[in-house]
Amino acid sequence: MIRHVYSILCGKTLADPTSQISIIDVIEEIRVSPIQQPPGVGQQAIMNFECTLVTYWVRTPENNKNRGRFRLVLESPSGKCFSNEAGNYEIDLAQGDRMRATGKITALPVGEWGMHQFLVQLQIDGENSWEDVGFFPLFFTQQSV
Repeated sequence: MIRHVYSILCGKTLADPTSQISIIDVIEEIRVSPIQQPPGVGQQAIMNFECTLVTYWVRTPENNKNRGRFRLVLESPSGKCFSNEAGNYEIDLAQGDRMRATGKITALPVGEWGMHQFLVQLQIDGENSWEDVGFFPLFFTQQSV
């Protein structure tokens, strides 16, 4: 069985020769100048913003469901969800007992101030449904003057 351990946004990562990773500049909040306004609830703007996603998965020995895929869904404070179907990432734990994936994010859909959630969803091979297996918040706020 595939289990999600953690997912985090950061500025960058550093890997050493033993495949250990350092996560640099964890991102919990994006602050923008007071002049910039989100387009409003129900509307969407794309904000250029580069960051790295790090996600870590392990295999548990209960059964042989060791292959699948994961995706991120960004949920706004009002509940609107944004996902990228091209952003599904394969998980194969048939041969190993853990997997770490890193990926670049270059833009985010933003429509309002407040706490957005990245929902981490898992789909096991052979199943049609996606299951929420984790989340992490991202606050989008105005910078104080």
